[in-house]
Amino acid sequence: MKKRQKNKDIKRLLTENELKVIKLYRESDNVQFYKYAETNAQAATYYCSVVGIPSLESHQNTFWFNAENDGIKVTVFLKDSAVINND
Repeated sequence: MKKRQKNKDIKRLLTENELKVIKLYRESDNVQFYKYAETNAQAATYYCSVVGIPSLESHQNTFWFNAENDGIKVTVFLKDSAVINND
């Protein structure tokens, strides 16, 4: 498949915002993704595991998972009950 045809196919599969994120990613030194108020600890670890092995961190009553790899950092902040109940 020719490169021009591949680009057209990709643009049909991705939204404009997804294309913007790819463009910004290619022009950046590093990127960070955040998710807030996640109610499910398992979903939070899955989201972070796209990048690497998640680690649970906390400060006072705030809990979050982090993962980082090759200039991509992912952080998911949990609601209080997500850690306590392990939902």
